[in-house]
Amino acid sequence: MKQYYQKLKFYAGEDVPILGRDYFASECCVGLNLDITQLPETTRFIILPTFAYFEIPSISEE
Repeated sequence: MKQYYQKLKFYAGEDVPILGRDYFASECCVGLNLDITQLPETTRFIILPTFAYFEIPSISEE
C-alpha cells in the first residue's frame, strides 16, 4: 500500500482516514492484512497462494 498512499491522501484529503485492508485482484484474494491498525504506508500482507487457481494450458507443437 506504500506506493498508493500519497496519491490516496491527495485525493481523499487530510481529514479522511485511510486504512490498509486486504489485497484483492479481480480473480482472487491475493493477501490479508492481519493488523489493520498499522499505518497504511507500513501495511504488510500475508500472501495466500492457495486462494487462487492457476491454469497453465499446454502448448502444442503442431
